[in-house]
Amino acid sequence: MTKVEEIRQTIEKLTPRERAELNALLQNWTEDDWDRQMATDSTPGGKLDKLRQQAEAVTLQVSDAAANFLANEARTELESGVAQVHESPTAFAASITKPLRWPVAEA
Repeated sequence: MTKVEEIRQTIEKLTPRERAELNALLQNWTEDDWDRQMATDSTPGGKLDKLRQQAEAVTLQVSDAAANFLANEARTELESGVAQVHESPTAFAASITKPLRWPVAEA
């Protein structure tokens, strides 16, 4: 029988009050080995530092991609507007003076 199995059997024999006390003890357990290891690994130069750097690089790539996408969308809209002005300045002027209609989320 392993220690964990022995502990489990012992816990099953506890009264509700004793279980509550044990639960309170375990819930308030301060910094165990795992917590200390995570704290060490997450400091600059720790084992998780490389993962943090990779995450930051991916975030920058996504941000750059989003910025490029929005810039291309704006450029396309601008080019479309310029083309409309050249085709029919009057029709273009009328199209930009129409009230804006924002999409409304359906309930």
